[in-house]
Amino acid sequence: MDKFHDFELKVHLGSIVFDVMLGCGFSGSSGRYDSMEHKHLFYEIQFFKVGKGTISTAEKTFSVEMGEYCLIAPDLYHSQHDVVDTRLQKYCVRFEYTINEDSDRLPKAETISFLNALSSVTVFHTKDRHNIMNRLAVLDSILIERPFGYCSRILNELSMVILDMLSDIAGLSYKSQYDVLRKSQLQMRTKLIDDFFSQHFASGVTVEQLCNILHMSKSNLNRILRQEYNQSFKQIIIQLRLEQAEYLLKTTDLSVEAIAKRVGYHSLFAFSSLFHRRHECTPTQFRKTQ
Repeated sequence: MDKFHDFELKVHLGSIVFDVMLGCGFSGSSGRYDSMEHKHLFYEIQFFKVGKGTISTAEKTFSVEMGEYCLIAPDLYHSQHDVVDTRLQKYCVRFEYTINEDSDRLPKAETISFLNALSSVTVFHTKDRHNIMNRLAVLDSILIERPFGYCSRILNELSMVILDMLSDIAGLSYKSQYDVLRKSQLQMRTKLIDDFFSQHFASGVTVEQLCNILHMSKSNLNRILRQEYNQSFKQIIIQLRLEQAEYLLKTTDLSVEAIAKRVGYHSLFAFSSLFHRRHECTPTQFRKTQ
């Protein structure tokens, strides 16, 4: 039994979820055999590392050798035979896929192109033009060495293996006719608001300045801030200033007066009053407890 057959490896490409199974050829398994005619319930990709052989289906027999790979669709009877004295060694990756519309983060046209590529072939045989074998060798070393980000690295390599294979099926002349998804108007507005506060909270900014950036009325802006931040413009400014003051009190030797000025308060009394209202202690007392 293959060592990694029970790994839960789900690769997401748009709304397509590939459930991947690692077969022979990884981390010490032989990756070579002669087979009688058989079929699988899933797609099988065989990447040939060493040797020569043949693969036969009901319709054709073709030669395979080192530096090539083939994809065999589910429910297709096939057999493999080695050429005498040149036994094939290979990496074998199997997968099935499902569609999950809720997980789609790609342009619809890209997802459709993936599905079209898969549905266009029952047997696909080609040279390894994208050096997928190198990725599988990297994957093999990840499985052995278990580095930082172990699972993420495995899924990253498998994503590129599948993507390169789909690219080969689509053909070298294929050119994507769509753009990267753009942020929605709501996402862009939220980013502008976040950037405004993070960059200007310590200066004497006004609600009117943010209104001008967003091209909206003061009443609309106040409504949005209440909806998305549950605070008013003034409350957000105070919160950010006091959070920065807390950080400076913990991590620097700056005087309380210098910190007050750095976060936007020219009145030490005003700063200390707001700080006390938040923490029920003075800035100096707060620093001593850290």
